[in-house]
Amino acid sequence: MQPNLPRHHRGFTLIEMIAAFVIFAIAVGALMQILTLSMNNARFSRDETRAALWAQSLLDTVGIGERVEAGSSSGEFDRDYRWQMQIDQ
Repeated sequence: MQPNLPRHHRGFTLIEMIAAFVIFAIAVGALMQILTLSMNNARFSRDETRAALWAQSLLDTVGIGERVEAGSSSGEFDRDYRWQMQIDQ
């Protein structure tokens, strides 16, 4: 290294490069955690929405075509969702 060169001609030191890499690695790690959390939340929201839509479609058919009577019934949708309906009078 030539000591008489101006500061802007010298470049970066090893410590500055390591510090920049550490900051970059921490930022990328935080972004990956945020992305993973966002994907999990989106998946959970999708599943909850599907369950609500299945339940709404089931409730929409109650009392249509046949009389509502006391009793219980159950079933499943898509092998992922099970339901049970109890009607009391």
